[in-house]
Amino acid sequence: MDFNKFDSRALAEAGALMTILDANTGEPITDNGKPCCVRVRGVASKSMQAKMRERQKAAMMKRSAKKKSKIKEDPEAQVMEDIHLQLVEGAAPYIIGFENVERGGEPATADDAEWFLDLTFPKMGMVVDDEGKPVMTETVEE
Repeated sequence: MDFNKFDSRALAEAGALMTILDANTGEPITDNGKPCCVRVRGVASKSMQAKMRERQKAAMMKRSAKKKSKIKEDPEAQVMEDIHLQLVEGAAPYIIGFENVERGGEPATADDAEWFLDLTFPKMGMVVDDEGKPVMTETVEE
């Protein structure tokens, strides 16, 4: 039996085609009846493992440089957009292509991944207690 058909790493490398859903309705987005899709490479692919290794090394080097620096970053100055952009940067390398998606009248490519991911923003709802009243503090004790 040829076990190449069980090569999950090769399948991860080829990526999976995923239909893009409308962020508000959850319905598939189509263009003239054809689904708009994004092709996403799997985390088990050899190329993604290599990219994650590179990012980890870069992050370690950055942390090491910060320790030597006298400039201290203020973690309180970070806003949700900063976190969103970090997530976009982390997710973009997984995107290897699109189908029926255009950017400015031209077919979108893998190079458009960050643009595509930044078209939406995480929805931030009000935190409420068991009675449905807004919670205005961030501490458990209160």
